[in-house]
Amino acid sequence: MSSVRSPRARARVWAEPPEPPLGVTRGDAVWGEASAQVTIVAFLDLDCPFSARAQPALWALMKRYGSERLRLVIKHVALPYHAQAKPAARFARAVLEVSGPEAYFRLVDAFYDRFSRSYGGSKLHEPETPARVATKLGLPVSAIEERSQDSAIDERIEADIALAARLDMETSPAMRVNGLKVVAADVATFVALVDEELRAVDALLARGLPREHVYAARSQANFHRSWSADEPRDSDTVWAVPVGSSPRRGPDDASVTLVEFGSWMDLQSEQCTKMMPVLERLLDRHAGRIRVVLRQAPMLGHRDAYRAAEAALEAQAQRGSDAYFKMVGKLQRSKLGGPDPLSNAVLEAHARSLGLDVARFRRALEEHVHARTIEADYEEAIRLRVTVTPTFTVGQYYLGGVQPQLRLERAIELPSSATTGGR
Repeated sequence: MSSVRSPRARARVWAEPPEPPLGVTRGDAVWGEASAQVTIVAFLDLDCPFSARAQPALWALMKRYGSERLRLVIKHVALPYHAQAKPAARFARAVLEVSGPEAYFRLVDAFYDRFSRSYGGSKLHEPETPARVATKLGLPVSAIEERSQDSAIDERIEADIALAARLDMETSPAMRVNGLKVVAADVATFVALVDEELRAVDALLARGLPREHVYAARSQANFHRSWSADEPRDSDTVWAVPVGSSPRRGPDDASVTLVEFGSWMDLQSEQCTKMMPVLERLLDRHAGRIRVVLRQAPMLGHRDAYRAAEAALEAQAQRGSDAYFKMVGKLQRSKLGGPDPLSNAVLEAHARSLGLDVARFRRALEEHVHARTIEADYEEAIRLRVTVTPTFTVGQYYLGGVQPQLRLERAIELPSSATTGGR
């Protein structure tokens, strides 16, 4: 028989707050009050276009809920293939220590803004640095640069990276909403999650939970739960993604079309590379039944990815999809075998071995002939709210991130997947 605690007994229980599994420390960049009902802890990479794409959603939540209901905490991760991630994090932390959180959030906002510009051709990389951004914002750059050399800042960043690894949150962006793990959410999803948490917190407050204990209590309750774009999203939407002249494997009359937004030849993306053998096995196992279509989405911070995409698309333009995938294979192998897999000499050697017109190939790279194709694919990815690469659509299912073969098999076998992509 269960007993009912008296209000006094319940108050004594609440008097001892649980320890939150993901703490907020004095050194973190924080917006909002410590007693806010919902705390979002975001692990962000300042050199990552996907973190940049998540930033407006976070700022929109701040505006929607205000500092009394929402607290945003930023911790830093630095993906190994983002060369500027650690220097940018180091500078941003120095801004936080020298000029405070308001200046920090202004810097992050302005620094991420460079990813919102067109990335076709020579505009792929804006010559922007955190110091230039800080100068434009009127911050004391000399003092900030001096502070950024403090070894304690490096230790703090490494501690954040190690924490992300322990929590399996090494992707960017990765977040926790009152402890609930969230990967690749859009504004609407965040609003739904925050509103759900607000209702749960209101119920606890009505039972006598002190506001200062909210984050610890809810994060413990939520910590082993997650919402992720990695799970198939079944809806009434049929993801009939237009494929146009995109490179593809498998017959055009296949009953199932799997579209990948990513870049098999992104030499800086371990995630995209991991999916290559998985997709090869799917094509072998379901020969004649599926086709795999590639829409280009080289990450904005990856010089190699964009140039490799241009090279593979020119191979396709001259000799079809087979040449595209052969070029991809050569690029992957040369990545392993040489210091500069995308030099003119190496790329032209690949073109020559595939029987391409080398002069035309060279001109296509110099003049960025395929920039508009890449930009069109990228715009389609934005329209479909793609937030990570690789992302896959098949029938009514949308899967974001690296996928095990079994999960893709499940999506392919479901009846609602038996629909071709758009023509």
